[in-house]
Amino acid sequence: MKERASEQERNELAMIGLEEALGPLPQVVKSRIPEDAIRDFYSDYEEDRQLLLDRVRDLLGVYEDRPASAGAARTGRGKELRGTPQEIMVELDGDTNRRGEVFSEVALALAEQRPDVRRFRRSYLRDGLLTTEEADAFLDGRETGRSTLDRRITAQGALRWRARTLSLLYGWRERDAAHFVLTGHEPVYRPVRVAVARTESTRPFVPDTARIVITSDVWVDARVVARVFRDAQRQLLGGDNRKVHDRVLEVARFVARRIREHDGKESWREWWREWNEEHPVKYPKGWRYSAPHGFKQVFERFVHPKYRRPKWKRRDTN
Repeated sequence: MKERASEQERNELAMIGLEEALGPLPQVVKSRIPEDAIRDFYSDYEEDRQLLLDRVRDLLGVYEDRPASAGAARTGRGKELRGTPQEIMVELDGDTNRRGEVFSEVALALAEQRPDVRRFRRSYLRDGLLTTEEADAFLDGRETGRSTLDRRITAQGALRWRARTLSLLYGWRERDAAHFVLTGHEPVYRPVRVAVARTESTRPFVPDTARIVITSDVWVDARVVARVFRDAQRQLLGGDNRKVHDRVLEVARFVARRIREHDGKESWREWWREWNEEHPVKYPKGWRYSAPHGFKQVFERFVHPKYRRPKWKRRDTN
C-alpha cells in the first residue's frame, strides 16, 4: 500500500510539473495521459520528457481545435480535404532491403529493453504475451474466448500512447508497434514507405487531387527515392505525365477569377464570350472556343482529372 501511495504521489507531482511547463490542462486531456507515461516527466532521459511534452501539446491542440504548435496544420478540416494517406506497393532494391532488415533486428532488440514496454506487459498481460489472433481481437475491439488484458479500458489508452511513442522512435507503423507490445513479434520496418492521399468528389466545389507521400530514412540512395516516386506516379497516371498546355492553365485561372467575382454564380455563356473577346483569332490555334460547353469542359477536366487506382498495400503485408 505504501508503495502504491508513493507511486500515486510521484504521478501527482509529475502532473503538477506538466502544468507548470504547459499551463493548466483540462481534465479531458489529463485523463488521456496513461499513468506510466506521466512518469516520463522525471525520466533520466531528456528525450523521454520532451516526447511527453510534445504528446501532451498534441492532445491539447486537438482538444482546443487549434494548431498544437507553430506551423502545425489545423486539426480536422485540412486532413479531411486532402484525404488520409494510404500506403501503396512499391519494390525496393536488395541493398536497401538488407540494411532495413538489419536495422529492424537491432530496433527490436533495443525496444525489448524499454522500461515502459516491460511495465505495460507486467501491468496488463497477466497471462503473458498474446497470440496474433488475440492481439488482433483486442486492437479491433472484439472479445475473445477469454479476457486477454487486465483493466481493458485502461490498457487500451496506455497501449495507444505506447504504440505512438514506439512509432515515432523506431519508424514502425502504430498498429505494428501495438502488436509488438502485445505479442513480442517483430514489427514490419521499411526504410522507404510510399503512400498516396487521394480525394475524389462529386461536389463541384471540391477538386480531385492525388498526392504522393514518401517517407525515407536519410541514408537511402536518392536514386531509390526517385525510382519509387516514378513507380507511384505511373500507378496513378498510367505513365501519362504530359505537361499541361498553357491554354488550359489560362482557362483555369480565368474561370477561377470569374467565380470569385460572381460569388460562385455560374455564367458560362457570358464567360465563354468574354474569353473569346480577350483571345482573338491572332492567338495560336485552339485558344478560342466555338461553344460554352467546350470551354467549361476544359476547366472541369483540370479540376477533376482522372487518376488510376494504385496497388494499395494490405495491412498484413510487408
